[in-house]
Amino acid sequence: MAGYKATQTITLWKQHQCVACASHYRYLFTRSLTGQGGTAEKAQEALTQTIQKALESDVDFQPCPNCGTYQPDMTAQRERSRLFWHFLLTPIVGTILIIMGAAGGVRPDTMVWVTTAFAALMAAWLYLLESRNPNADLRANQNTAQKAINAGKLVLDQAQAGYEPGRTNHGGISPTVLGALALAVIVMPAAKLIRGLGGWPLNPTLHFPVIGPGDTSRLEMESGFQSVKGIWTGDASVQVANPKDLPPGDSRFAASTNKGSWGGTIRVKSSEKNSSRTPYVDITAPNNPALAGKTIELKTKVVATYPKMLGSGYTDSRSTFERAVTVKLAPPGAGATYKTIWGTTLSVGILIITVVGILTWRAVGARSRNTQTRLIPTEQPAASAPPPNLPPAPPAQA
Repeated sequence: MAGYKATQTITLWKQHQCVACASHYRYLFTRSLTGQGGTAEKAQEALTQTIQKALESDVDFQPCPNCGTYQPDMTAQRERSRLFWHFLLTPIVGTILIIMGAAGGVRPDTMVWVTTAFAALMAAWLYLLESRNPNADLRANQNTAQKAINAGKLVLDQAQAGYEPGRTNHGGISPTVLGALALAVIVMPAAKLIRGLGGWPLNPTLHFPVIGPGDTSRLEMESGFQSVKGIWTGDASVQVANPKDLPPGDSRFAASTNKGSWGGTIRVKSSEKNSSRTPYVDITAPNNPALAGKTIELKTKVVATYPKMLGSGYTDSRSTFERAVTVKLAPPGAGATYKTIWGTTLSVGILIITVVGILTWRAVGARSRNTQTRLIPTEQPAASAPPPNLPPAPPAQA
């Protein structure tokens, strides 16, 4: 952490040349800034850089008193601060939701709707950010400017009569962007749609609910245990309880489970001494196409071994968990197809919305460079007094 801090408050006039009417106006620009560093000199250098950056790129949201137009760098600064949170949250939260669905935090069939709803929220947020036009009501903006003039915070230095409304169109969202956002949300539930169209049976007890010959899915036991740091290892087995109901051919299901390890000494925090775990068995259906559409009764068992706290040390404990389930198989490979479509469409949807947000951020940043500004010391008097009556507002911008 930096050991020295330097602070300074700057106050001056920041003058803009309006992009719509070419008038010159200024507003009082005040910032309290701080620089930190390992030495007093480093702190002062950091402060100088912070001040320079603020003078070059930071602006206040003040409209032109002559025509009511907010300048591109003003609207861009406000939009970019909101867009930052949009493209920061979209990939982070979206990725967390997808990982939770894939790893077992929430069932994938449910997570489809959760992630789609989140994507729709992010798409709507981006749409609203870009659809709002701060220059839609120029008369209201002129009234805002007049209040700032009366408060001594805004000065009209040089008024111009001409307007160029086309240069102030800051609002709106392109049909391409709107289409991309809609596409991102529409494709995300594709796994559920394809499952329904294909008539693939749903097995709610399995983590990935579609399983066919040759596919693997996970079944969690109905109870669990507490172990040191959640460590455990196990042996799993699965048996078919209704073999007489199945067609000829291979009907042997394979089973596997977690394989953890620990040495003689386990370093552990107090919060990790009793971590809850639910054992599971990964069930692999035999690669026998004749089993497609068949209902199979399975008996699964997991023998779990895990370190359990005992005084200031631990002891190895063992517990047995059993669960009987009924599974209906889909066509061969349907489970793998479902998993692929599930992960791909959710990832693509989140990626599209993220990319659109980043491209919008860049476009807004480019737009902010369309303004001419100048710094004026506070000691310099106004070039001319503001007119008593504001000129008529130009047509509102779309």
